[in-house]
Amino acid sequence: MSESVKRMKVNKVLEGTDCGSCGAMLDFGDDAVVCEACKSAHHATCWDRDGGCATEGCENQPLKQLDPVVAQKRELPPGKMECPYCAKIIRDDVPRCVYCRSVIRRTGARGRGGRTYRARTAPGASAALALGITSIVICGCGVILGPLAIAKASEAKRAIARNPDLTGEGQATAGMICGIIGLVLSILSILINFLTDGGGFR
Repeated sequence: MSESVKRMKVNKVLEGTDCGSCGAMLDFGDDAVVCEACKSAHHATCWDRDGGCATEGCENQPLKQLDPVVAQKRELPPGKMECPYCAKIIRDDVPRCVYCRSVIRRTGARGRGGRTYRARTAPGASAALALGITSIVICGCGVILGPLAIAKASEAKRAIARNPDLTGEGQATAGMICGIIGLVLSILSILINFLTDGGGFR
C-alpha cells in the first residue's frame, strides 16, 4: 500500500470534524491527516497508530494481518515425550531428564499406568558416606576405609550418570571428600609416628 495522504494542521475548514478513527473532534491547530483517496480526516496520531485510513474499503486502509501460523505438535513414538526444559526426546516414565537432569516429576507423583515415582538412592552412595566418615573418626583406619569410600563414591556417580532415576549424588560426593580426608590424615599420622619413634633421619 502506498500511503497517499495530506498532512497538515487543523484549520477552520477541518475544525470540529470527527476523526475517522477515534471519532473525537479535530481541534484547531491539531496535527491532522486527510486521506487523498476518501477525503476523510484523522488525527495524525490515530493514522500513524492504525497504519492507515480507518474508512472501510478505502485503498489506504491498512492491510489485514495474517493469522499467526500455529506450530504443529511433533508426533512422538509411544512411550516418548519432549523434555519441557531442553526439548530432547526422552521416555515418558522417568522422573528426570537424562540429558539436562531437570526434574520432570516429583517423588510420589503418579504417571502412566498408575505408577508412583519414588526416588532410589544409587548403590554405593550411602556406603561411601558411611565409610568416609568412619575413616576420619577412627584413627588409623583411613588407609583402608578411605580408598573404599572413594571407590564406592565413584561407583555411585557412574550409576547416577547412566540412570536418571537414581539420586544420592550429594552423598557420593560427601563420601568421596571424607574418604580423601581420612586417607590423608591416616598417612600423616603414620608419618608422624614413624618420625617420633626415631625412624627418621638424624
